[in-house]
Amino acid sequence: MTSPLVAAASLLCLANTLPAAAQPREAMNPDRPGFSTGAATVGAGTFQVELGGNAFWGDGPGFYTLPVTLRFGLGTATELRLESDTLAIQGGAHGVSDLFAGIKWTLHRGQPLLGVMARVRLPTGSSAFRQDGL
Repeated sequence: MTSPLVAAASLLCLANTLPAAAQPREAMNPDRPGFSTGAATVGAGTFQVELGGNAFWGDGPGFYTLPVTLRFGLGTATELRLESDTLAIQGGAHGVSDLFAGIKWTLHRGQPLLGVMARVRLPTGSSAFRQDGL
């Protein structure tokens, strides 16, 4: 008969191997929200959340944002995207930024990697950070 201590240790070892089995098959390829967008898409059925931080300053008041990108792979070469700078602060104004909805296609996976992205800006932000119209 197995002791409860051995059984618990065995379960703990098994539980530690589960995250390794859940690792993605492809390397993560983030778009670094707010800075650049690569041509690669996430894999089919993959949901990826990317977070960043921006700080811009110069002669005027600083501008600070917390960009977030949500990516979902529809296939090996197509993904849906939701993006926003989420929280924004500039001078005395602070609030939520507009939301972007988009789609990205990887057209060529060889060298060079080529892709195209279309997106629309939805006027969903706070009044200080909202654009008029789409």
